Amino acid sequence: MALGALVVAMVARRDSKRAADAADDSAAAAKASVDLETAREQRHLERSDVEWEFASPDERTVVLRNAGSTTAYRAEVVFTIRGERYVVAHDEVRAGGAVEFDSSEIALQARSQYQAEVAAEGDAGVLYIAYPTIRARARVTWETKLGTPGFRQLGPYPSP
Repeated sequence: MALGALVVAMVARRDSKRAADAADDSAAAAKASVDLETAREQRHLERSDVEWEFASPDERTVVLRNAGSTTAYRAEVVFTIRGERYVVAHDEVRAGGAVEFDSSEIALQARSQYQAEVAAEGDAGVLYIAYPTIRARARVTWETKLGTPGFRQLGPYPSP
């Protein structure tokens, strides 16, 4: 009889431990759900002012400036220049900060191509008065401090 009582007590203890573990798991899942909802609500209420604009000083550098009043986090800019894509990434771009791309090699190639075209047109007797303009487009993705994504497309720059 004592042996039977001992077996029943052991089974009851095991079941009690399983129930306690299940209760702990349930409490952890409930806390995670509350934390997720809280984060979602905070992102919904978060205010962000990230505005992008071209601010290139010359044809050798393409600059995209954060003209807003808040920081852009995990910013990635895809510049498209003369049909080629160039990716520049920054962990953060503060208000007033900029993303720069050195386009000097592209400018040299454009100038060489332009000079060859002018020479060919001149040989054919055509007066060719134009100057090569490198137009850039930009696609920017970033996140706010709380992880809300942002997206913007700009260009062409300079405007035709």
